[in-house]
Amino acid sequence: MSGFQLATGSKIFSRSTTYTVQSILGQGSYGTVAKCTDMSDNTTVAIKTMKKEYPFDFAARKEVNALLDLSVLDSDKSNIVKWHRAFTDRGHFCMVFEHLDKSLADFMEESNLEPLLLSEIRPIIQQVANALDHLKTIGMIHADLKLDNVMFVDHQHQPYRVKVIDFGLAEDVSAATVGSNIQTQPYRAPEILLGLPYTEAIDMWSLGIMAACMYLGYFLYPGLTEFDMMRFIVETQGPPPDNLLNEGLKTSNFFQSVNQPDCQWKIKNEEAYFEETGVTPTETRRFFLNSLDEILNIQSLKSDTLVNKILEIRDRRAFLDLLKGMLQLDAANRLTPRQVLEHPFITMSHLTRRFPYTSYVFSSLETMAAFRNNSPGSNKPFCFTSPSTSGGMTRRRRKLEDVDGRTDERCNCPKIVKSGHSETPACLSTSCSSQHAADDARTITPVRDHPVYPPGRITDTQERRKKRSR
Repeated sequence: MSGFQLATGSKIFSRSTTYTVQSILGQGSYGTVAKCTDMSDNTTVAIKTMKKEYPFDFAARKEVNALLDLSVLDSDKSNIVKWHRAFTDRGHFCMVFEHLDKSLADFMEESNLEPLLLSEIRPIIQQVANALDHLKTIGMIHADLKLDNVMFVDHQHQPYRVKVIDFGLAEDVSAATVGSNIQTQPYRAPEILLGLPYTEAIDMWSLGIMAACMYLGYFLYPGLTEFDMMRFIVETQGPPPDNLLNEGLKTSNFFQSVNQPDCQWKIKNEEAYFEETGVTPTETRRFFLNSLDEILNIQSLKSDTLVNKILEIRDRRAFLDLLKGMLQLDAANRLTPRQVLEHPFITMSHLTRRFPYTSYVFSSLETMAAFRNNSPGSNKPFCFTSPSTSGGMTRRRRKLEDVDGRTDERCNCPKIVKSGHSETPACLSTSCSSQHAADDARTITPVRDHPVYPPGRITDTQERRKKRSR
């Protein structure tokens, strides 16, 4: 609509205040996100604008409905972006959010997609799982979890503190429609590819893909088509169980039935797929894995001392176990957000019980404590928050009104309780820790460099931290 042009210095008007655009943060087919100053109190916010015409108006109302449902949650304790208000200006929907720092995708791009350290991956997984745990309590599926939709709050002053954003595709579990084409393709869960009934477990698959991407510096399954996606998954993890393939609405797009005693379906070969569709399968993988276990062999160890090398191996094994749990092909067997929060890789029980006084454990605990201690309202080191699951919550659908400010009606907020996942480590001396590590070394095969891994991608740990702190 004429008169609504977003550029540096332009104005956005609501009934209660005026916003001045500082810069354009992003643009897409559905709208524009701008960094703005609220002239009433001189605070910085992010405003997402969308045209008030079909199909953009439908998408805007859908997102605001989701944001209204999210308002029962504490945005800081749930690691979900804080939404302030919604209004219209000159034929555009405007949604005002807290201003965040940079996305996880941008963060990795800045370092040329260099893999993150496990000590960096751990707090990010913990916080995103915490967000998904809160979403689960109100029966909401995010449906578009990806590196772009996880943002650092303020990486310089609150290292590795993140929040989940963009609820434009979010929906009630009860409203999930079989055959929906949701989730960004590299993060798409098997049940979506196959056309099966789905739940919030699809978000856990996406988190698993995110975790693998942070560890590898590249997508685990970077398929350009759904067939490529399924082909890559099958070659690494094997085919989904026959009972799932029998029920999938889109199973025949990827598999052909076979009369064999041990299986009923077989993945189509590339020639058969081309003959049926005219589309040539494309190889886009950087890593060719016959199993997820081979992830352990991709990177060389980064620790210096024997003790720390052993602990890094133990940590990688715990990470692999968590990754396998999040990437279960059958959603019924996939880890829940709460189970992720209680997993040894997150609680670090596999390290703190026997090796509490090593530099590897200390630095990992320090990273986990940093984002917790710098969170608003937090005065305790390294503790987790998770929502109470007691009692049901009646969720109400509301319509976006063409007025400024929040809707007055609000549900009572559920209580947020501290979970008791922390463990008191045994008091071991440094010499005892070294002896335990030496004992473990006799049973562990050293991790080898993977032959296809690009050389020069792994830099010294201290240098990486110096670069990111600047």
